[in-house]
Amino acid sequence: MLDNMSNKAILAKARAMFGKNLDANDYKELLRRQTVPEIAAYLKHETHYKDVLADVEEALIHRGQLENLLRREVLERYSRLLRFEHSSGDEFYGYMVMKNEIEQILLCIRLLNSGSSEKYISWMPGYLIKICSFDLIKLAKISSFDELLQILSDTPYGAIIERFKPQNGEIVDVSACEAALMTYYYQKLLSAVKKHFKGDTQSQLVKMINSEIDLYNIMVIYRLKKYFNSSEQYIHARLIPIKTALSGLIFKTCLTEPEPERFLQWLKNRRVSRHFDSQSIENLEQLTAKISIYRARKNMRFSVEAPVVLFSFMILMNAEVENIINVIEGKRYKVSDSVIEKLLLS
Repeated sequence: MLDNMSNKAILAKARAMFGKNLDANDYKELLRRQTVPEIAAYLKHETHYKDVLADVEEALIHRGQLENLLRREVLERYSRLLRFEHSSGDEFYGYMVMKNEIEQILLCIRLLNSGSSEKYISWMPGYLIKICSFDLIKLAKISSFDELLQILSDTPYGAIIERFKPQNGEIVDVSACEAALMTYYYQKLLSAVKKHFKGDTQSQLVKMINSEIDLYNIMVIYRLKKYFNSSEQYIHARLIPIKTALSGLIFKTCLTEPEPERFLQWLKNRRVSRHFDSQSIENLEQLTAKISIYRARKNMRFSVEAPVVLFSFMILMNAEVENIINVIEGKRYKVSDSVIEKLLLS
């Protein structure tokens, strides 16, 4: 486990790796590119993604392939940071894999709902095939929820989503499945943190995880109120029911708030939000992401606990990949550079 390693060595490695992350100039260069091959070429030759893109023919790569390679690099950087093989059983690495597994299950459910499950094969992340707890190849062949349950029958996920099995031709309740799966994920993660870490390390990790839970719940409430005008009872069943320092306030204030647009102002009034230029924040999704990134950057700079820095490093790596994907998608749909730039998280 991380607490048995040299704290100073891990901290130095993590911060050195973080120093190679994309900076403002890199994003300006990416915005100058007009196509996926041009973006891939810049990442391959000018950034830390050169290793994962080493065997890629830039002129032939498509958007899905590039996205999968970028996400693969997130896991591989973590693995290299710990000098760790995927099979060695490190619990924190296991929970990173679990989150990826949950994302694949939810993607399959969405495709089943839309009647396009055959598309999964083109989106399947090949880098997960050897480390997943279920067969991704078989997952690519399913055409029904029953087949999905069969593939997941030997995993905890099967029992979790079985209660959402649709009846009489109805579609699967994706939001309820997501809440149940993410509740399981965070319960297991918090349990591992409390089991393996003590003192300030445990306290900081729990605080970070609870913050993720709070921001997740705020976004669920906001989206269901704003776009679907859902009832409080309906929304409540789709939240992560894990108690945090803010959960009571969130449930009381946000769940009962009839005007979801007020959520943005409510969050802007929170102490951490004062570090941002309110005028530059246009929506709640952007603000919640900025809060998470701000805290992770602060930990990267000031924390002396290796597990906390590693957890923060992963948050920042995932944010970087999302930024690149936003650039790719913006170029694909001919969005102006100024609009794309506003979507980038820093």
